[in-house]
Amino acid sequence: MSRIRGIRALCLAGVLVAGTASLAFAAPGDLDPTFNGNGTIVGADPLGSHGNDLLIQPDGKVLVVGSVFERTSYFSVRRFTPDGEPDMSFSTDGEVSTRFGAIDAADAAAAAVALTPGGKIVVVGSAFDGEDGALALYRANGELDRTFRDNGRLEFNSRRPDAAIDVAVQVDGRILVVAVEGKKHVLYRLTPRGYNDGSLDVDGRLTFTAFKPTCVDLQADGKIVLGGWVSRADGSRGFALERRYEGGAIDRSFGSNGRVVTPIRDTASVSALSIMEDGRIVAVGEADSFSGTTRGGTGVARYLSDGTADPSFGNGTGSMSTTKVFAESLDTLPDGSTAIGGFVQDGQHHRWAVARLLPDGALDPSFGEGGVKVRVIAGSNSAINGLAFQADGRIIAAGTVVLSGRYQFAVARHLAT
Repeated sequence: MSRIRGIRALCLAGVLVAGTASLAFAAPGDLDPTFNGNGTIVGADPLGSHGNDLLIQPDGKVLVVGSVFERTSYFSVRRFTPDGEPDMSFSTDGEVSTRFGAIDAADAAAAAVALTPGGKIVVVGSAFDGEDGALALYRANGELDRTFRDNGRLEFNSRRPDAAIDVAVQVDGRILVVAVEGKKHVLYRLTPRGYNDGSLDVDGRLTFTAFKPTCVDLQADGKIVLGGWVSRADGSRGFALERRYEGGAIDRSFGSNGRVVTPIRDTASVSALSIMEDGRIVAVGEADSFSGTTRGGTGVARYLSDGTADPSFGNGTGSMSTTKVFAESLDTLPDGSTAIGGFVQDGQHHRWAVARLLPDGALDPSFGEGGVKVRVIAGSNSAINGLAFQADGRIIAAGTVVLSGRYQFAVARHLAT
């Protein structure tokens, strides 16, 4: 039985009348009342849950991954129809949970999700209380793909604290995974059956030193774009991208010898990437200053396909920063509009927040208040961990709220106009 809270309409006529009336007075950024009746879905898992990433399938269905607490915590994968209802064609109630290891004490949490060209669902995260990176491959109906490695699951077993934190899938079905292993950051490439692909740097893995990747995306030509940070002598971090050829060699035609570091405030790091249809690259992440009364915030940068700063973004600099929202997720539209999601600080509380940027990088004044829409989704604290644009410009976001003393996953859809 699906454990979803939400307002359900008593009859179709009621939905149509209420929805039409609500939309008549709605503004860009407001919750979409046609999504689950009130614009939101909030979990009601008895022991709690988290929403850590989101993906919109080509058919409009919405995948949300994270964790669910039962005897211990498991990978959680939930799928919703385009109107926000649990998708009963996925498992039997719209959700699946997956454990790792032979014992129930092996805590696991999913961090990121991607689709294979054939429509299978790749989910990565951590297991054994963060001691091992983990991956699960599901068929479109929610069943584990038993042809993949260990009956649909893979534990990286690096013998040091680690986690798989991002994933991308090539057009041939090979899987790229960014992982943290102790103090090292690693890129794995797996075959469609879950084994290390020796065509990536001989043994299927790249280990990074000065550059610390945290996210990955793929260009149309197969080149691998990684976002993360570099350490500076003063202890600060530099907002950085690196590009690799398919075989793992660094692409020295990108930026400066394969890497670009963008100065955004005193310290900054990339947490998410989006490659636009025209090849431009957009990155978002934390940006902070060492002095002054305003601390924390978000940096966003856009690059041309060769890694140079896009002069049409950020008043000619290619980047912008804002202290209005703390955001670590993003998506883009073909016209260059960008959505970023995270939270705003409200006293001792975090509030769910999504911001929309115009194609030139300025906060869109027509969206929310000065470009940022803040919502109290439920409970005392809430934050967005992943978001995506629909084709019509509406924004679907997933995250976590604190409700009655427990964490619960949450999903919301925000209007475009």
